[in-house]
Amino acid sequence: PAYSTNAVAQLTFSLILEITNAVGLHSESVKSGDWSSCPDFCYWKTPLTELCGKTLGIVGFGQIGQAVADIAEAFKMNVEIICVGTELLLGDILNTNAKFLSERMAEMGFNLFSQSVVGDNALRLEKQITLSLARSEIVILSGGLGPTNDDITKETVAKALNLQLEPHAESLKQIEQYFARVGRVMSENNKKQALTIKGATVLQNDHGTAPGYFVKTKNGAVILLPGPPKELVPMFNEKVVPLLKPFSNSTIISHNVRLFGVGESVAAEYCGDLLDSKN
Repeated sequence: PAYSTNAVAQLTFSLILEITNAVGLHSESVKSGDWSSCPDFCYWKTPLTELCGKTLGIVGFGQIGQAVADIAEAFKMNVEIICVGTELLLGDILNTNAKFLSERMAEMGFNLFSQSVVGDNALRLEKQITLSLARSEIVILSGGLGPTNDDITKETVAKALNLQLEPHAESLKQIEQYFARVGRVMSENNKKQALTIKGATVLQNDHGTAPGYFVKTKNGAVILLPGPPKELVPMFNEKVVPLLKPFSNSTIISHNVRLFGVGESVAAEYCGDLLDSKN
């Protein structure tokens, strides 16, 4: 039977992971000479085969090779989530944004490296952004995009990336239209929300006044999202997901195993092989 490029690429990458995980066995096979009797000449004691029983061939530099490279690229991409707001540190509100973003990152195949919460303090936030950028390719920030003086996320990200803020006429127009639509008077400080990070893709907010931003970096991206979940969730699903898709073509699947009538220590003994394995 015929297989799609993605299907073959995923199978190939899984085999690469298996070989990497068992590199010691391969080494011993080569040293002992066992590989010479292997029918597919792959330094492996058992043949590597496709689903239909054919021996897996060499992956070249065509569509399959590129697809394998794309999967490998996604696997090495770390993502960090920084939620900004003193109200989160004080426990005044539940941080549902972190849960939502974590779930969506897994669905899109990204490795979530770390989550952090930072109050409305520019110095601490800049330190966290700098740390996150040093160890992760994609950094997502939520909150701190409002019109008040303690909304510092956009300004701090711009400083950390050594970029300037500049007026964005379309954002100002959309903010003015939002206030006209809800029948409220626009305050002067709302114009602050119409400043954008130079070079960023502006993400229109269809449910509030604070635009989001997608800033490409050398190794990935920095994404700024508004704090209110009713604004963050649709903006991420509708605006951010299409921009992140080129960075990943896989997904991370997890399952919950629920046990009854058994303690944690006993369950750990039952599942010892699973806990010790790489998954």
